Amino acid sequence: MRTYAPISKAPVPLVAGTTNYIKLDAPSDITQINLLLNIPVTVAIGAAPVADGLQKLIDGITLKDNDGKTYANLSDCRLLFQHNAILSPNVVRVDALPTVAGTYTLKADIVLHPGRLMGQSNDDSVIFPGHDVNYFMLEVKVGSNASLGTGYTLGSITATPTVSSILYNYPVT
Repeated sequence: MRTYAPISKAPVPLVAGTTNYIKLDAPSDITQINLLLNIPVTVAIGAAPVADGLQKLIDGITLKDNDGKTYANLSDCRLLFQHNAILSPNVVRVDALPTVAGTYTLKADIVLHPGRLMGQSNDDSVIFPGHDVNYFMLEVKVGSNASLGTGYTLGSITATPTVSSILYNYPVT
């Protein structure tokens, strides 16, 4: 028998202009990893966003296990956002970049889902196998102010990871 358990971690700070590392304990096989990004941004008068600016802010995501084996490697997260939006149009959220001067907190969801049923976190058609892994390392490469366009200043970005796992319950004999 198996049960499915989403486990949220505390928010993790992400530093712009560098690769950030998020350690994810692997208690079992993983069906989905969600990252909810909170992106504080100050918009100057006359700001001009680039196309897909908020999606371009994440320059890349790589998922490796403790031995360095790569399970996912995405160098252009616009494709990941588009893939997520097609497979689950009402699940993934990416705020639009504002153009009116002010201070905003934007949100974006990143979903790493290896299975075929995107909207279901308990989809075990394809998994990230965690049974022989101590932990996974999620590498998140974050762009800079220029990734958004001109007139944008990033604040302290945070990512809240939620890992959906399969917990196996073996009968006692």
